[in-house]
Amino acid sequence: MWALILPEEKLLGYQFQSKFEKKTGTQLHIQKAKTFQYIPLAKSLKKFLEIPGVMQVVLGSKQSEDNILSSYYDGDYYKEKFTNERENPVIPLLLYKDDFKTANPLGSKRGKHKVSSFYISVLSLPLKYQARLDNILLVALAKSCLVTKYSTS
Repeated sequence: MWALILPEEKLLGYQFQSKFEKKTGTQLHIQKAKTFQYIPLAKSLKKFLEIPGVMQVVLGSKQSEDNILSSYYDGDYYKEKFTNERENPVIPLLLYKDDFKTANPLGSKRGKHKVSSFYISVLSLPLKYQARLDNILLVALAKSCLVTKYSTS
């Protein structure tokens, strides 16, 4: 159903690393790029919304029928900010991060191969479909140490 969307390599910054050159016996300083992989969100969302029936569900009825606060559509903030949504549809997204390890968790270098993954969920899907793996879109992958180093918070 899905076409492959190739990731793009994005630059975070540069770091100097020391390397000993055995042949000459000198210490070299090499500038190494620190990057992460980004899957273009606009392309992913376009492909997701082109799946038959998805766009109708996303733009369908959003407020609960029984006056129970079950999603952000039922809250006062949404009702105040998005009064003309029929003219300009809004598709809210939830971005979240999860870390995983790609190597032996009991080994001596257990934190070295930790990867942070960033995902998007479409909040205008019905609740029963939001947590399905088919409806969660991967946005980026980066080494966890780089996320920690280059994060602003």
